[in-house]
Amino acid sequence: MDNKNLYMVIDIDKCWGCMACRVACKQEHDMPAESSGNIDVVKIEQKDENGRLHCDFVPVMCQHCSSPACLEACPANAISKNEEQLVCIDQECCIGCGSCFDACPYGCVSLQAAAAGEKAQKCDLCISRREKGFLPSCEQHCLGGAFKSCHEEKMQELIRERYHYQTGSIVYVSSKLADLGKHLKLFAAGN
Repeated sequence: MDNKNLYMVIDIDKCWGCMACRVACKQEHDMPAESSGNIDVVKIEQKDENGRLHCDFVPVMCQHCSSPACLEACPANAISKNEEQLVCIDQECCIGCGSCFDACPYGCVSLQAAAAGEKAQKCDLCISRREKGFLPSCEQHCLGGAFKSCHEEKMQELIRERYHYQTGSIVYVSSKLADLGKHLKLFAAGN
């Protein structure tokens, strides 16, 4: 992989479900409080190895998939991958048809009201903030330090000897959840 590829490593062991990432994202993108936003935090309840109930939280956002279904589904060619391999929506080209919304297997594309009608919106890892030298809003405001944006070498270091799940530029890590991908796939299926 090219060193320009950007990754967001999300450490599930550090997330306690406070929703600061979700609030920060909505504020950064001027989204109404009642909107679904670009991040959802899923609560996973399961029993640990000793049979005790245990709770984990998983922030779910656009996975910036290696083979994005939303990109393939867009009839207006408004969705593309940039030089960092992030999936981006060109708001000028978006016709608000909802094809990308229907195609996303993780439910991470939303349709938001805009001056020219509805437009597709999703996480872009705060490109405009990063261009100014700031961290993505979710990373900056996460109270547990669960988010870490980085390039390939640092990502490999962060996942070394830990369970991890990756479908694109978003990489989930945990020292305790061996079945990380199972939980994300169940969420995407609506279970």
